[in-house]
Amino acid sequence: MRYLFFEFNGQLLKIESVEQYSKLSISQAISVQLEIDLEDVIPAKSRISNIIFNNPLIDNKVAEIEFYNLQVDNLNEILCDALKIILQNKQAIFLDPSFLGINIGPSDVEKLWRDNLAEDYVVTPTRINFET
Repeated sequence: MRYLFFEFNGQLLKIESVEQYSKLSISQAISVQLEIDLEDVIPAKSRISNIIFNNPLIDNKVAEIEFYNLQVDNLNEILCDALKIILQNKQAIFLDPSFLGINIGPSDVEKLWRDNLAEDYVVTPTRINFET
């Protein structure tokens, strides 16, 4: 639950909960490879499109990605506190790191994340728009 892989146009992006589960690390991946820390864990993979997408049968193209407190420390990965993927059909998918893994879901997940922020926390969004 610490890793998610997204496939965009044939390219894999690895999203990992890092820095004591307080940030998301996003990097390009060649294949799905994981580092398992626990001996009792059996590696498995699953497509979650039927759970996440409102309609998994349509072409769910990304219109915009919004990173919260984006950091670019090197060319191999970017870090952020959370991110929101907005599809062309206006569905939003929100991701944030936690001790139990990466939370992923609709606006309810974003609301919970915002409700748990410290009062002095400043959200700085960085948007990338893919629509033409």
